[in-house]
Amino acid sequence: MVVLNVHAWMQYPELSFWDTPWNIVNSSFTIVWIIFLVLLPIYGFIISKKNKEQLDLEENKESFGFLYEDNRYNSLHGALYHIRGMIRRLFMVLVITVFSGLPYFQIVFLTVLSFAELWFLFKKSTFTDKQQNKVEIFNEVLVYIAMWSSMNFQMANTD
Repeated sequence: MVVLNVHAWMQYPELSFWDTPWNIVNSSFTIVWIIFLVLLPIYGFIISKKNKEQLDLEENKESFGFLYEDNRYNSLHGALYHIRGMIRRLFMVLVITVFSGLPYFQIVFLTVLSFAELWFLFKKSTFTDKQQNKVEIFNEVLVYIAMWSSMNFQMANTD
């Protein structure tokens, strides 16, 4: 809903989003969610960085281990896996929404984002299980191939 509202704000500036009570509620809700989506990754990074040493303690593993889904506790990269994923998805949604009229730019940006994630997964093993690391790499390779194919189709359509 937030993405649709932001898209409507950007694409249809002639519409009034503050004229009826329900529009005011909807627009206010959208603004609150946008602020929340921007501040939550920053807050998560600060808390994870500050408490990194405590993540590897046995009592914290028992209490909060289910939140990390086999991520490495002893590295900041493992602790920030979900934050990185949330920021990545936020960028993806923003690029798709903001640059809806520039499909080639969208594809190039998403390809670069996918390649950066693929490089990061090769460089830093975020998960304790090697099989899970391989699955994540395979998933990212498929996303990269899909973006590369989309870019080739887009280039073929512009010729």
